[in-house]
Formats: sequence, structure tokens, C-alpha cells
Amino acid sequence: MPDAGTNGQRWDHVPVELLRCFDRELVSIPGAVLVAAQCYAGHEAIVDGSVRLTFEDVESAMLEAVRAMMALGVGPGTRVGLWAPTSARWIVAALGILGAGGVLVPINTRIKGEEAAYLLRRSGAAALLVAPDFLGLNLLGQLRAADPDNPTLARAVTISGAEAAAQCWSDFMAAGGAVSASRAAANIVAIRPEQLSDIMFTSGTTGHPKGVMLTHG
Repeated sequence: MPDAGTNGQRWDHVPVELLRCFDRELVSIPGAVLVAAQCYAGHEAIVDGSVRLTFEDVESAMLEAVRAMMALGVGPGTRVGLWAPTSARWIVAALGILGAGGVLVPINTRIKGEEAAYLLRRSGAAALLVAPDFLGLNLLGQLRAADPDNPTLARAVTISGAEAAAQCWSDFMAAGGAVSASRAAANIVAIRPEQLSDIMFTSGTTGHPKGVMLTHG
């Protein structure tokens, strides 16, 4: 029901489509994308420079990214680092990780290779999506120099640019063709509110950064 106003009257301008039990429908972050695509279809969801995506576009891009993540070996509980500046592709990559059932480990682009290596090791990350060249800094090169045996280097994907030792975004997405859309959709539907969604690290001002675990709910 609409909330009562401060004068005791009930609001009459709340759209009917908003009077729903969203806590029952939005059981996961990717699930929220599915519901938003139904409600707002052709409305703009993301504006990133010349890139403009509607809610339907985001749903479609998420499904393709989920397929690519599953082809990479990401499944329920797999931790995946995302070390890149915020962009439309960052959002799609994050939704791909979550939709595959994986756990997103966002990494601040301002930290150095040694710090990133610690976060990836500490979180148990098995793969990494990275912008290899950010503000003139070779992030992937820094990680490789700091921790050449880091497990994520074997499954590293560049979300922008190219790096000889990592899979480029276009090849990564193309590999998702090996996974059916129905399998990817089933993965999304299977995600429950109590499942781990993110491990977000604190700044570590008084010691090593601590991984804060968040669920979809």
C-alpha cells in the first residue's frame, strides 16, 4: 500500500506497478535486472559517453556476459576480481560474474600490484577482469611483477585494450557461444538471496584490508 503522508492523507501518485513485493521478486542482483527490464524496457539505464544502454540492452548484455563467464569456468561461489575503472562494460562484467553465481571482488584502480595481489589471494579469486592500461599504468604488468604465480593470471581477461598474456574482451564474449542461453538463464534464476555476491575490501588504514562479505539479499 502507498505510505501515508505527514498530514495523514495517503499518497495517490504512486504508480500501480510499484505497489509490489519487491523483496520477493528481486531475490538477487541479476534478478533485479530482469525485473527492471520488464518494467522499464526501452528506458535508458546506462549512459557512458557515447554508449547508451536501455534496461533491455542491459538484460541482454548481462546474459551474454553470464554465458562468457560460465565458459571461463565461473560458477557458484567462484571469486572473480574486477580491477578496472567504472564504465558500462564494468557493469556488464560485474553482472556477468554475479549471474554465473560467482562472487564479485572489486579492486580499486588506485592501488598497486602488491596490494592487488594480496586482495586476490586473500579473497581466493580464481579469475580476473582488468583494464590493463589505466592512467598510463600497466595494472596487469604490476600484478605479474608482484605475484607471478597468482592464480588469476591463468584466467585473466582485459575489459578494454589488449594484453598479450590475457584474453581480450571480444574473444572472451565470443567463447560464451559454447554455453546455451537457457543454461545461463537457469543459473540466474537459481541464485538465492542468502548467496554471497561481493567481497568488498576495506581501505586497510590500520592494518591489512579486511574483506567484507555481502549477500544478494
